[in-house]
Amino acid sequence: MSTRQNYGSYVPVDAVDWGKAIGGLYNTVNQIGLDREQQKKELDKLMTDSISTINNSEMFKTQSLNDYVLAGAENGRTVINNANKDLKAGIIKPAEYRAIINNVNTYWSTMSKSMKNFDATNQEILKRQQPGKDGSPPEGSEFEEFLGAQHANLGDLRNSNYMFNPESGEGYMVKIDPTTGRPEKVTNSLAIADPSNIMDQRFDFDAEIKTATINMKNSYVREDGTITLVDPTKNEYVANTIAHTVNSLTNNPRMSSQVLARYGEFEYYEDEKGKNSIIQEKIDELEMSRSIEGKPALTNDEKKNVANNMSDMLIKVYLDDNNIYQPQITPEQQKIAQEIIRDKIISQLPNKQTEDEPRVGRRSGSGSITEVKVDNNTISFAEKFVKAMGSGKKAEDELNKLLKGDGRQVDWNGSGWDVYKYDPKKKNTDKYGTEGSPGGYVKTNYVNLNWNAENFAEALGYNKEKWAQAVKIAKGE
Repeated sequence: MSTRQNYGSYVPVDAVDWGKAIGGLYNTVNQIGLDREQQKKELDKLMTDSISTINNSEMFKTQSLNDYVLAGAENGRTVINNANKDLKAGIIKPAEYRAIINNVNTYWSTMSKSMKNFDATNQEILKRQQPGKDGSPPEGSEFEEFLGAQHANLGDLRNSNYMFNPESGEGYMVKIDPTTGRPEKVTNSLAIADPSNIMDQRFDFDAEIKTATINMKNSYVREDGTITLVDPTKNEYVANTIAHTVNSLTNNPRMSSQVLARYGEFEYYEDEKGKNSIIQEKIDELEMSRSIEGKPALTNDEKKNVANNMSDMLIKVYLDDNNIYQPQITPEQQKIAQEIIRDKIISQLPNKQTEDEPRVGRRSGSGSITEVKVDNNTISFAEKFVKAMGSGKKAEDELNKLLKGDGRQVDWNGSGWDVYKYDPKKKNTDKYGTEGSPGGYVKTNYVNLNWNAENFAEALGYNKEKWAQAVKIAKGE
């Protein structure tokens, strides 16, 4: 049986030009080959240039440093050659190869420059640790003193070598334990060149605290020196300002560590060897002291207690992700740093002392006589208040001088008084705000009152009975 095919719907297509297609493929493949050849030349040149840089490293005055550099250069050449072999064997990609070579160049150049400037850097660090001729504190902080010692120790090249990570090309200064032959300390060579790992400016906490306490005092100490608070920390503005100041002065590890080292005698360490060295030094001091006093040596339990107590006062230092040395402040140490700053602030805040025997006035009402005790500070303030009230339109200025310490201000508008209360959260936009200082005054009352000082009590937030009695006493009534 035959099958008839229907060719009615057949649409012929153009024939494929195989010569053209093959020619285009050939050109593409040929171009890839040329590109690879060019890339190969560039990568080979990268290797030779890098080796040339290492070979032409500057020699130094000391033989120990020269030996250190020569050994490091050999390690660098080995890493470069091995990376080139891995590239040609297809083990690593060209991008990985470039990264390794670039790292070798960067780390090696950084190390060479650091070594060249090593002595000058040490001298600058020592200079910054010296007090000023006028007795002013040194420029460098306690943490900088630790960083300086770390930097100086890099000059001890005994049992040291400069090595490269073969997988990344990063360079490290490696201290070898002569007993085990294993790395004892590994320092990233980029870290030693970063200015942040050499210097840490000393912060003047006392000056900052002084400025902060001046603003706080102004909220409750009148211009005549009268102090209105027995416990300033119970004042909302004072408490808020203390909290803000404490947080701003301990808002990063370096600041907190300066507080601890300067006022709490805390010390820094980088590794267990350094930690144990500090503890042992303290034990040795105590042993010597006891020996001088004729006392028996420390027992093992006493030594353990010393070690435990010292551990709490030691700050560990580590390299962060950016190769910057940072103090690792524990939560307990942070709490101590904040308490130190808080106590320093409070110690500078004056408070109202215990008053002399209060003067007593009598108020009659409902057929009974009630004693109203008035402290001498209130009476003194009332005397000034009464005097100010008698000075006509100038009363506004006089009253505001007196009221500033109470966190209130008044404004005579021609028919009455606008009363303002200090708000530490308000931006200084009105006439009673002080430019550059925190907080401002907010209008709270309009009081259509006469010039009688007693009538201000309620609007100003005073105890009406006590204030009225103080005014009577002030008037001699």
